[in-house]
Formats: sequence, C-alpha cells, structure tokens
Amino acid sequence: HAAWEPRSLISGFAVHDNAMWIMGGGIREIVPFAPDGPLADTRIAYADVWRSTDGKNWENVTYRAEWPARSHVSIIGHDGYLIVQDGSIGKQSNLGSDTWASKDGKNWTQIAPIGSIPRRHASSLVEHNGDLFLIAGLLHNDVWKLSLEALAKAASTQ
Repeated sequence: HAAWEPRSLISGFAVHDNAMWIMGGGIREIVPFAPDGPLADTRIAYADVWRSTDGKNWENVTYRAEWPARSHVSIIGHDGYLIVQDGSIGKQSNLGSDTWASKDGKNWTQIAPIGSIPRRHASSLVEHNGDLFLIAGLLHNDVWKLSLEALAKAASTQ
C-alpha cells in the first residue's frame, strides 16, 4: 500500500536518479446509461509526483506539478530528466500535446507547447540509441523524436 492515491491511466514508467517515479494518471468512471451507449470518462486526474528507491517507501516530491493534471499520461526518465508528455487534461476528450521536463521532479519546464505535435493520449515514450521517441497514441500511427536541444534549453532555466 503505497502512500499515493490508487490510479491507472499512465503510459510508461520512469526510472531516474536511482529511483522509480510515478506521476499523473487518474481514475476512470463508466457511465453505463449515456445517451449513445456506455461512456468512460475521467473522474479524477492527478498532477502529483512520487519517488521510491525500493518500491516500498514512497516520498511525495510535489502534490501539484506545474503541468496540468492529466490521465493517460506518457512518462519516462531520459538523459537525466523526467519527461511528461501528452495525456487527457481533465476530460478524456481534452487531449494534450505538451511536453514537460524536470531534473528533480519538483521544478518543471515546458519544453514543447500544446500544438507542437498532434493532440493525443496513451502514447508511448521510448529511448532508443540515446534519443527519445513518442510513438502512436489514441488514433495515431506516427513517431516523433524529442529534441535534445529542447532538453538542454530546459536545463538552463532550472
């Protein structure tokens, strides 16, 4: 029983600075009698950040990161940074396309604004040969490479 609230709707998992990290995510609610049939929507979305070096003891880094609370969020540890990308902000239909980076999980810098890639959620962030790629997501069959220059610029502001 970790200290953070129960959640799902997270794509990926972050390992950074010799720790495991969980951030964002949410809880879905099924509305069985919606006019057009059963509907699932986000009941709760989180913007908290937690870390653990052993998987048993979890430390809250922040209850409210600078990025908007989101579910179906894509997260990863990459090149000395934690990265948060896309997701559903509030309602599942409000798809994000922004990218945030942090070295410590508490101080975040937006490195790509909303609209820099097509809006999506439930994508995958993967590292390959030292580069970071955003792959697929809701109704997408594309691949985007995250700029290391943007990460370097973000580092200079932290």
